[in-house]
Amino acid sequence: MSMIFGFINLDRRPAESMICEKLAASFKRWSRGTISLSCQKNSAFGHSLVAVSPEDLHERMPLFEPGTGLHFTAAGRLDNRDELCEMFDIPASSRDSVSNGELMFRSWKKWQEKAPVHLFGDWSFAVYNESENTAFIARDHIGNTGLSYYYSHSLLVFSSNIEGVLAHPEIKTVFDEVKLAEFLIIKALNSEKNSTNWKNIFSLPMSSTLSIDANGKLSENTYWRLIESPRIKFKKEEDYFDKFLWLYERAVNSRLRSLRPIASTLSAGLDSGSITSLAAKELQKQNRRLTAYTSVPVHNSDKFAPGALVNEWKIASSIAEKYQNIDHLAVNAANESPFAAIRHAVSLFKAPLHAGVNMFWINAINRECMQNNYGVLLTGQMGNLGVTWDGGRNRIYDLFASGKWKAGKKALIEWHKYHSSTLYKAIRNHILAPAVGPLWRKRKQLYNFSSISESAFFSAVYPGPISREFANRVTVPETKKSGLLSGTFPEPTDYRKQREFGFQNNVNMAGKIWHLFSDAHGIEVRDPTGDVRLIEFCVGIPDYIHNYMGGERMLVRESLKGIMPDESRLNTIRGKQAADIGFRLLDHANEIESEINAICIDREISHYIDTGGMRETWNKLKQNRSESESMSAGAYLTRGFMAASFLRNSKL
Repeated sequence: MSMIFGFINLDRRPAESMICEKLAASFKRWSRGTISLSCQKNSAFGHSLVAVSPEDLHERMPLFEPGTGLHFTAAGRLDNRDELCEMFDIPASSRDSVSNGELMFRSWKKWQEKAPVHLFGDWSFAVYNESENTAFIARDHIGNTGLSYYYSHSLLVFSSNIEGVLAHPEIKTVFDEVKLAEFLIIKALNSEKNSTNWKNIFSLPMSSTLSIDANGKLSENTYWRLIESPRIKFKKEEDYFDKFLWLYERAVNSRLRSLRPIASTLSAGLDSGSITSLAAKELQKQNRRLTAYTSVPVHNSDKFAPGALVNEWKIASSIAEKYQNIDHLAVNAANESPFAAIRHAVSLFKAPLHAGVNMFWINAINRECMQNNYGVLLTGQMGNLGVTWDGGRNRIYDLFASGKWKAGKKALIEWHKYHSSTLYKAIRNHILAPAVGPLWRKRKQLYNFSSISESAFFSAVYPGPISREFANRVTVPETKKSGLLSGTFPEPTDYRKQREFGFQNNVNMAGKIWHLFSDAHGIEVRDPTGDVRLIEFCVGIPDYIHNYMGGERMLVRESLKGIMPDESRLNTIRGKQAADIGFRLLDHANEIESEINAICIDREISHYIDTGGMRETWNKLKQNRSESESMSAGAYLTRGFMAASFLRNSKL
């Protein structure tokens, strides 16, 4: 996917082309894009182009318009190109030669700061008005993108990749200890909203804009909110499923524009399964093929994650068998070192990532796409809180608790019938457990904490590989401020706010990962489940549709009857990629041993990371080689390796 970067000297100092070239050099080190620069008076803008769609061949970013003094750069894919071309009176015969950047520039000139509302897809742009000394940057509603920035009264620096911001010589590269602590203990503390792992560098969230007026005042605004999606009411229930399918097909089909072949990730889940099915169905009409990649374990993993589906190949294959234009390939990443993948990811992101256990297969699939010259990789990363929303935790209990007794009773009976359970089991699971469970767990937690040692208490409260010294200095005080004792990131109790909270976290975390991985491999990762018009529909319909007739994720299950094979469509067992991560680390024992030794003798790393705990975990894994320890030990070690790699990279 294409990317943007640049800086503006807000105090009107001349922009040094050497600095812009330095920012560009930070991209050239790993990006597969063709980089272009534009240096004007006190601003310098850049663009890294990865040509995927036909219109990308006509992209001419960045641009400067002398008459208006506008300096502009934009990157991305627009899914409502035809609507925009209609608005700008661009004839159908000329539309393929109009780039997405040009459409974004025209949108800015027409709607100014309201332009983002009219742009659907994965995109970002920046504009500087030289005559007024005002600036504006924006990013898409939901897409697989990222946009980081640094601001002072004299300087604005922005970049799709945070490395483009760090490369500016006026910015001090000091990492944020609180953010590192959050990563190590998997818990939210008191870091600033939208902060990154680097002090004074921020990440622009989904659906957000940042503007700087002529006086240098900065304002960040949100132009779209998931929770404000308009309510939708149809007379017949089947109309919800019909309209959903139409929107979903449009979201998939609009993401199939590509000069090169198309691939998809394919698991046993509903998101990737439905996307692959719809894409294959459409590509079949065009006599085109689709390659579907499924991550599979190297080791026999049935006991690694009880209750989860650790090998998704069989169910995923049912889709490939239905559509003859699918080339289904297993990716076991047997030769992919988990540590090497982590090191590569940190070098790209300049930050530790929470999905450390998955880096090896994500990296392997992206590399396969690059080596085979694919242009697009379809994913369903954002589906769980949208198209395959399960209705939220404690949905039935919440209906009773909010006084909706009739709706609660109906939902309870439907669940009992759909799952062929006893009514007692339905009441136990959906009424008693939500009502009594939190109190019981709290009592049990307090009892356990009162009877265990200080060391065990510390491990229970801070389960990640954080050193005692670092925790006592930073984490413990911040934990007391935030009032948190244990658990992961706090979530709202209201299920609608839960949905918005989870969606924002998923988008702001996962979107950046796919964006940078795709640019590094010269492809474009596209996610139809992140289509804003589709998401608005999924949020706006009555809640019970998602749990139609007592089931879960019923919107997609009902709508895709006949399109997805039942083996995949009706599967309710969650997949668990990387369940054999501990054994994969053992496959690369010499490399892991060497890294453990290196971090244990590094005093700076040992100041932050419990290197002794990592060595102990590694030794236990080597000695026991237990399936039950594979996932937990692997997750603990990869988190420590992520943090160690970040600390080494922070010495810029």
